[in-house]
Amino acid sequence: MRVTVDPARCSGHGNCVAAAPDLFDLDDDTDIAAPRKSRYAEADRSRILDAVTDCPAAAIAVDESST
Repeated sequence: MRVTVDPARCSGHGNCVAAAPDLFDLDDDTDIAAPRKSRYAEADRSRILDAVTDCPAAAIAVDESST
């Protein structure tokens, strides 16, 4: 699955990093979150979806058709 973070929407709360610290980073200078990689395995699905749910800015998008 492909994961992206919209930097225009991200407000830097860091909820995604709290939900999945090994899958997301928060830039120290801009406070914008980013996935550590663009594609993730099925094994990471539940934690990615937790990050999506926890994001107050709805900045995380998941394209499940991409593998």
